[in-house]
Amino acid sequence: MVEVYIFSNISAKKFLERYMEVLGEEKEYVETDNEFEYEDVIFYNLHDGCSVMEGQDDEYSKEVICELTQNDKMVYTYLNEDFLEGTILVCEKGKIIREFIECYSVPRLNSNIGELLDYEKEREKITSWIDVGQYIEYLFAKHEES
Repeated sequence: MVEVYIFSNISAKKFLERYMEVLGEEKEYVETDNEFEYEDVIFYNLHDGCSVMEGQDDEYSKEVICELTQNDKMVYTYLNEDFLEGTILVCEKGKIIREFIECYSVPRLNSNIGELLDYEKEREKITSWIDVGQYIEYLFAKHEES
């Protein structure tokens, strides 16, 4: 199963608008209480004024993530348990400050650059696709506490 989450420090509505602008597709979306459904992804607000985009089967390039970030902060996570793959990209102001990629099927794509100061100092460093899943759980728990 593939899971994609992009955490952002902007509202879900603003994130959705930026997403449509960057991907060049302004199609209709469905708005409910706290969610926006757009094609095969869902945007929703978290408790602390931040938001998350949740999808399946979509992998985004580094360039797209950096463009989505603009002057804000975003954390892109991709987890594919079936193929033992995981990715974390932390972007601030359009630049990647932390990159972790583990791709079992294409090892030459693997990378581990930077450090998540607020996470890896308190816990073990991210070194595998399993750690990506644990980081996703941490991010959700962190936003629920606020």
